[in-house]
Order: sequence, then structure tokens, then C-alpha cells
Amino acid sequence: SIAVMNLANGEILSLVSRPTFNSNDFVNELEKNKWEKIKKDTGKPLFHRSSMGTYPPGSIFKLIVVIAAFELQDFDPNKKFFCNGGYQFGDQVFHCWNEKGHGFINCEDAISMSCDCYFYDLSLKVGIDKISKVANLFGLGKPYLDDIYASSPGLIPTKKWKKKKYNQAWTKSDTIVASIGQGFALATPLQLAVMIGRIATDGKEINPTILK
Repeated sequence: SIAVMNLANGEILSLVSRPTFNSNDFVNELEKNKWEKIKKDTGKPLFHRSSMGTYPPGSIFKLIVVIAAFELQDFDPNKKFFCNGGYQFGDQVFHCWNEKGHGFINCEDAISMSCDCYFYDLSLKVGIDKISKVANLFGLGKPYLDDIYASSPGLIPTKKWKKKKYNQAWTKSDTIVASIGQGFALATPLQLAVMIGRIATDGKEINPTILK
């Protein structure tokens, strides 16, 4: 899937979903054999991945954690954190993608290197409540273009959501995993385009539109 948006006005320039089908087949009466082929295609060509496909956002979500951190009075983006390739939390070790570690890094270094351990540590200082709040402000957790397309709201987890869904308390381990866009969090490609659009415009509330 590819989602391309004009940041000046939110106009969608492209929403690509693959595999797809030949839309010309639907112009007149659809041949039965073609319809059966589309229906039985295991690639689900009728499923619009840009607006309906929900996936763990991954490391792009680290930007949300950083923005949330700036709400903390004692957050210093220049403060150095040491990454040795693993983050010890209780009897658990959460690994960085770089097994050898990144050494001493500040916030800017952590973003550019996508250091997992830095964000594990930072997320515990920020907390899931602030992270979820900022994620929603930057466009995650809500559907777009749902007046035209089937659209999923994705999922930005909270303590309340987990209690309702699983009757379990939110844990700090949940926060650690969420900090790198894994765990319960789900987003559509279109939502991530909106999120990056709002970051790139210093928080302008960009909303995608198909209609001029």
C-alpha cells in the first residue's frame, strides 16, 4: 500500500492497494468467471489496504513518543542514554535491533538510528496515557474517508481499553513494547500518512480528502 497526500490541503494524490483488480471489469455486467476469480483470490484484491488494512506501525511510532516526552518538564533531548543492545526491566530483557548497541546517544541520535532501547526507557518516563493522547492528536485511532471508502480506525491502546478487552491491568512491559510501535497498536497506511503530515507541518490538523 502507498498513501500520498498533499500537506498544503490534505488532498489525496494516491491511494495504492495491491493486489488489485481491473476496474474496467465492473463497468458493464461482470462476467461470472471473473467475479469468481476475484472472490477466490487469496490476495483479497477487494480489500483496500490503504484505508482498511491495520498493521503494527513499527518504529515510525517512536516519533509520537518523543513528542509526548516534550510535555514532561524534566525531559532533556540532549541528555545521553547508553544503549548496550538490551534493556533490562525486572527479569525481562528487551532487545534493540542493533545487538551490539548504539553506545551513548541523545534524542536526535536515537531517532536517526531508530534505537529501540532509548525509547524503551523514554516511554516509561512518559507513560502510556500521554503517548496515547498524543497519538490521537496526530491522527491515529480514527477512520478517514469513511464517507467514501470502508475505513478502519485502527487501535491506539490505553489502560482502559486493555481492562475492557482482556480484563487485565496495563503493565509497564506493555508500554515498553508500545514505544516501538509493536504490541497492541494498529494503524492504516492512510493514518500514518496523516500522522507524518501533522508532524511535518508542526502540528497542523491536516485531514485527508478525496474531493476538491
